[in-house]
Amino acid sequence: MGQLAQAVNDFNKAIEIDAKQALVWNSRGLAKADLGESASAIEDFTEMIRLNPGSAVAYNNRGFVHRDMGNLDSAIRDLDKAIELDDALVNAYYNRTLANILLGRDDEAQEDADKAVELGYDPDALVAAINGLRN
Repeated sequence: MGQLAQAVNDFNKAIEIDAKQALVWNSRGLAKADLGESASAIEDFTEMIRLNPGSAVAYNNRGFVHRDMGNLDSAIRDLDKAIELDDALVNAYYNRTLANILLGRDDEAQEDADKAVELGYDPDALVAAINGLRN
């Protein structure tokens, strides 16, 4: 069993012990996303949001999985909410940049990219991600 699959098993055990630990749901969701289990990851992030509706990180994480699944409108909604909750969450601007590019909203993407860089996101990494989407 790989490390990510083992991590999911460990998170399952933690949830059996105490299902109200929002961060465990988030961590399991991230592991599932890395395993390509996107729909299940969305469910975990949704549960984290139910337990902690003020978590910008949970909205960001659910948003990037929606983006990766091609659910771009859902991605934008979640990323908008993440930024509403924490306007300094650099990854939300990064993820919304990519979602906006996929939607053909270049002006919005540029605004988000500028904000991500202003908040400390590596401009070279951002350009590489954007170029990866466009190629």
